[in-house]
Amino acid sequence: MADLHEMFTCKSFLLRPKVRISDLNHIDPAWFIDVDNTEEVQRIARYVDKKYIDGAILLNCFDKEILTFREWEALNHLWIYLAVAIDKLLQDGTASMSFPDAPMEMDFEEYDRGFIKLHTKWNNKRFFVPEKELLLTLLQGSVHFFDAINKPLDLHSTYALERQYFDDLLQRVYGKFL
Repeated sequence: MADLHEMFTCKSFLLRPKVRISDLNHIDPAWFIDVDNTEEVQRIARYVDKKYIDGAILLNCFDKEILTFREWEALNHLWIYLAVAIDKLLQDGTASMSFPDAPMEMDFEEYDRGFIKLHTKWNNKRFFVPEKELLLTLLQGSVHFFDAINKPLDLHSTYALERQYFDDLLQRVYGKFL
């Protein structure tokens, strides 16, 4: 099976503070800042609402786009919603989640032989992806997001409890697939 890093890509981006998106069909990637660009994140820190951190998650499985800039949202909330959905999926084998502030929903369902059926309802796309790799990618993405923004946005571990929750979920996923 392909390496996790070859199969999935998952990156978080902050929306530049003065950008207002009015047309989802015309989104310029330059409106977003990669959370790994520490200098640029520090430069905009005073303009960022620390309780509502707008941005986007880019999630691809091989060459298929699952999440794009079109699905921009309050990232701090979206990562938490994704983690809660993963928690429910681990417990029940199925989960559904709505995006915090957009009319978008995703469904997750355990499928045959270690796969997940992922359904993005806003565009009616279905993806059959390896469960372990998807869950690890999402949880590692959430950890990376909060770790990357903590210091540049001067959050002083505001999201420490959430960060611990992601670590706990990561351990459960590792335990499930050992």
